Amino acid sequence: MSDPTTRRGAPRQWMPAAPLALVLALAACGGASRGGMGSSLSPDLIGLDEIQASTTTNAYDLVNQVRPNWLRGRGQPSIRYSQVPLPVVYVEDRRQGDLNVLRSFPTGSLAELRYINATTATTRFGNGHAGGVIQIVLRKR
Repeated sequence: MSDPTTRRGAPRQWMPAAPLALVLALAACGGASRGGMGSSLSPDLIGLDEIQASTTTNAYDLVNQVRPNWLRGRGQPSIRYSQVPLPVVYVEDRRQGDLNVLRSFPTGSLAELRYINATTATTRFGNGHAGGVIQIVLRKR
């Protein structure tokens, strides 16, 4: 029988468990959030921590500051429509209109904002959401 510490005559090299555990622990922490409750790293969510940290006065300016890509068109123009589709704004589950509606919501009234992609928005709200949805959740009074 051969010695378990050798392989084809060369000594085995064992990686200590501590460095491996450290690497795994650091990798797990990489997805942790930045702060307390309501914080997010999600590209599809503006949480309460980001809202409160912002110096903006309305939802449009907030989105433009922290998630400007939400305000850009998504997808391809179609044969029927020459413009790139833009997101539709909803408050809770009620359609409000185009992106300009965001200007009418003061930052202090917001609990969170979510971007819902076109596929999910169409499934949830029906046709007419090729640019997705920006959903506003208001703070409870």
